[in-house]
Amino acid sequence: MSSTLSIAPRGLGEGRDTQLSLSSPDSVISPSATSMSVGRIAGPSTARILVGFDLTGERYGISGIPEGATILSASLTMLCSTAAASSAAGTVYQLEPSVAVDPDVQTWNTQETGVPWLSAGGDYDRNESVAFALPIVTGLFEIDGLETLVQAALDENGGDLALLLRLNSESGSANFAAFRRCNHTFGSPDPRPTLTVEYEPRIASTTTVSAAPSDSRAIAALAGDPLWRADLLGSSAIVSDDTPVDP
Repeated sequence: MSSTLSIAPRGLGEGRDTQLSLSSPDSVISPSATSMSVGRIAGPSTARILVGFDLTGERYGISGIPEGATILSASLTMLCSTAAASSAAGTVYQLEPSVAVDPDVQTWNTQETGVPWLSAGGDYDRNESVAFALPIVTGLFEIDGLETLVQAALDENGGDLALLLRLNSESGSANFAAFRRCNHTFGSPDPRPTLTVEYEPRIASTTTVSAAPSDSRAIAALAGDPLWRADLLGSSAIVSDDTPVDP
């Protein structure tokens, strides 16, 4: 039986998010900034979004998605506060496994204090990705089809999901969309980035032990069955076709 879990920034895992900006390559986003943008901002300058979630809840001691679960579906919902001038193709990637989202230290140039990205603007895994299009209307915006990225984070990265959103083409005239950050805690609908995951817990394996036979031929046939023989440890009886069986 499957279960569905919604991971909101101030709920399970206290989601983390930030904006990487080419126009301020060595500056972190202001803690008071309540929105983040992706696309080509006036200037023009490139902006990318990072958003992260703790899938298992272990970081904060909260129950989450159990280890070994199978992810059936996953989607990211954000509140668009500034719509794009026109729709444009973008892609969601997962950051390299050793990198977690940290808005206090990450900039366009650095993944942590004194440690640069291998490629400015964020290091991400290009093997798995999900397409999206910039929204041209404000309101709730949803990116579906993230189950492969979520499954990889659960199985290979200790449940730390770190997503990077960028436009496929980051040159040309200004065109961007802005979304509410996790520190924007008021309003309806909930403005915070939220990850919704449907999963199926791992089913515990069971071991079946063969029942003891009542027939000497069946006993001989089970001589090579280690599970049945395990039940006979300590017995000194030797049974063959010629061994009489008590009625």
